[in-house]
Formats: sequence, C-alpha cells, structure tokens
Amino acid sequence: MSVTSEERMKHLEMIQGVIGRLSTNSFFVKGWSVTLAAALFAFAVENEQWVFSALGAFAALVFWLLDAYYLRHERLFRELYNDARLSSSTSREFSMDTSSYSEKVPGVPSIALTTSQLSLHGTLFPLGIVISIVVGCAS
Repeated sequence: MSVTSEERMKHLEMIQGVIGRLSTNSFFVKGWSVTLAAALFAFAVENEQWVFSALGAFAALVFWLLDAYYLRHERLFRELYNDARLSSSTSREFSMDTSSYSEKVPGVPSIALTTSQLSLHGTLFPLGIVISIVVGCAS
C-alpha cells in the first residue's frame, strides 16, 4: 500500500493536534494550580485555619502530578510525530499508538522532578505545608 504525501501530512496534522491539546491542558493545569492554591492559602491565613492551606498544598500536589502526566503524553506524541515524519515504511501509518515509545520517554515521577516542574509546583506544595504549620501554630 502506497501512502501519498497528502495522507502523510494529514496523519502528521492529527498527531500535531493531539500535541497541541496536551500542551494547552498542561498550561491550564498550571493556571488552575496557582489560582486554587493561592486562594486557599490566602483564605487559610485570613481565617487562621490551617486546614485550608493543607487543602491548597494537596491540590497543588494533585495538579503537579496531572501536569506531569500531560507533559509525558505530549512527549510520547512528539516521539510518534518524529517517527511518522521520518518513517518511509507504511507499517505504522496513521497509528496514534504511543506505547512503543514508553521506554524512550521518562515516567511521570521523573518529569515531575524536572526543573520547570519544580520551579512552579515544587514551590506551591511546600509553601502550603509551611503556611499550614505557621497558621496551625499561631492559632
């Protein structure tokens, strides 16, 4: 079966669409993480209730893992895109399966500990813990 260049371009566009959506999801997760954590931290300090800052820290942790999950899948689809772009064989044409790239892309915990992830989420989570301790001791 011969694949035309137009069909190959459509496949690449499909993969690029998924990459774009995953990137957008990651961006929104970061925004929600900062917004929710900051609101809960402020509420905890204002009302002197450490539970809200602990809840904010937990939310920051959940968003951190979700962001790392989206980033991992974005990397998997980038590997698929690169393979589809360079491939001359037709055996994997139009595939959206990224399972064969799992060995090449680090797992969620490794991605969560990258510099870019630690600079945002790695700041919010301990900040929530510190606020919980300070507010808890003050009340």
